Amino acid sequence: MQASAQRKPYNRPAITKLTPEDAKSELEAKPAPGCENAQQLLDALKKRRISGAPRPGIVRKIAFVVALILLFAAPVVLLTTAVSAELALRDSLARLTVFWFPLWALFAVWVTLDAVAFYGFIGPRPDPLGPKALGLSALGVVNLGAMLLFVILTRGR
Repeated sequence: MQASAQRKPYNRPAITKLTPEDAKSELEAKPAPGCENAQQLLDALKKRRISGAPRPGIVRKIAFVVALILLFAAPVVLLTTAVSAELALRDSLARLTVFWFPLWALFAVWVTLDAVAFYGFIGPRPDPLGPKALGLSALGVVNLGAMLLFVILTRGR
């Protein structure tokens, strides 16, 4: 099949995703006389060190790691407490479920449904159906199941 004579090839926008290396190669490849805007853009990019995505701060990374550790630890603690703890500890933990279960369940549902946004805190978002996002969604489902099992095993005290 032949391409239509009227159809033009797609040229991606040069300014939206322009890195300093791209700007430099564009200026070297096509030196346009009087193209001061490209030179100014290159100078601004070098000065600001703009790269594709903003880098997350240390606070975001620490918050992500803490939330991830809690996502792993919560089901283990809940199930071991419900199965093997002494009655007084289990009952005191069961009484606290009124306060922290709804909040943790809301967080676990959010992680399950939108794991990609959770990964967005520390960097570029992964593929929604990739192993990172699906693994984190599975971890959210495990948290929800552990909370449900804890309530069933403690008979909702």
